[in-house]
Amino acid sequence: MARLVFAGTASLAVLTGTVRGAGAQEPCARVAAPPDLPAGWLDAIAELTRAIAELPLAQCRPLSLVLEPADGTMRLTAQAPDGQRAVRVVAQPSMLVPIALGLVVSGAPDAAKEESSPSPPANPVPPATPSEAAPVSSPHPVQPSVAVANPHAVAIWLGLAVGARIGVPSTVSMVDVEGRVDLRVEPLLLFVLFRNVPVGFVAGQGFDGDAYHESSIAFGVGRSFALGSALLDLSIAPSLVTMRLSKDSPTHARADDVELRVGASARVSVPLSPNWRLTLALDTDVIPDLLRSAERIDPLPAFPSWTSGLCFGVSGAVL
Repeated sequence: MARLVFAGTASLAVLTGTVRGAGAQEPCARVAAPPDLPAGWLDAIAELTRAIAELPLAQCRPLSLVLEPADGTMRLTAQAPDGQRAVRVVAQPSMLVPIALGLVVSGAPDAAKEESSPSPPANPVPPATPSEAAPVSSPHPVQPSVAVANPHAVAIWLGLAVGARIGVPSTVSMVDVEGRVDLRVEPLLLFVLFRNVPVGFVAGQGFDGDAYHESSIAFGVGRSFALGSALLDLSIAPSLVTMRLSKDSPTHARADDVELRVGASARVSVPLSPNWRLTLALDTDVIPDLLRSAERIDPLPAFPSWTSGLCFGVSGAVL
């Protein structure tokens, strides 16, 4: 949630070295980062840039922030003028802003001065050299020791998608709508998927969109693979599905069925911003029992024992 809190505050220059900001107030912290980072990291750095620039000086500790690749993640090094140093491992772009702002805000020297002394001292003490610096310079200092954050950051994403499916042995064409909740503990993926087929056409019954309906809920597990700034999710999921077949002529008939399906899917998500992704998913699922003997209630065709579909959607981060 920290990314959403700080997402509107902004301005910081990101170069291979430290560059002066263009705003009226000079930022209290400086950032250095390689210029050839993936797009997702560049977006996160820009968001951090804007957040630091609008921080009041009384809430901001002067720091030099250096971001550099390290074993598939990013290492953020914070160096204070008095020689104190802290290191954080940032596993994904969405965690950069809250981690960096936590370092900058928690050690703000002006905020410490306001709490401990309402008026400036009569005889100010000259600043100490790094070797003479006190280990504690504020109520919440940046510790001089190196601390490494947990690289397995947790994130929750909500997604919506719409697509088309086909089922056999009776040829059933469907339009489906999906809602999805993802829990990411990189690289592990856990999810819950809700699917509904509001419109389904059965071969031989013309354009009767009420010929087939379906609803299901699936609980899945998978793994994510980085493809540049995009992600490829491979997963499997059992699901409980309810199906309904009907026909209006020559006589009205209807039948319902509830079955257990087993499915597999591949989904590619492309970042639109640090908090939004465009998704494309291809999946297939089967009802093992119906593969041996199709369920059929005369005069209706057989229920689908195998379906496959393609869905387009969007996904947004909530945590």
